[in-house]
Amino acid sequence: MVKLLLGAGADLDKAEPSCGRSPLHLAVEAQCPEVVECLLRAGADPGARMYVGYTPLYSALHRPDRRIPQLLRDFGSQEPDWDSEPESPDDASDDEYDDIIINSGYYKN
Repeated sequence: MVKLLLGAGADLDKAEPSCGRSPLHLAVEAQCPEVVECLLRAGADPGARMYVGYTPLYSALHRPDRRIPQLLRDFGSQEPDWDSEPESPDDASDDEYDDIIINSGYYKN
């Protein structure tokens, strides 16, 4: 599906409106290294930033799949500036947490 969209000219770096995540951010959040690599090979910007400033690498470092941070580094992603970004997911703003919960489809009764 990703290759089909790329072949049709989809914008690799178009930010979604709620918090500015690029397709690369979304692939990282979904923990899908195959899609991350496909997007990077097609020219996605590994330094794209969400509205709060997080890069795909920053997001990847807070998730379990260790292949994804290495892929991002291999394609030129710079290490996060830890002084300008939260040190842990617990330090993230409540607004970002709300965006993640609302947009992830998670619902708890």
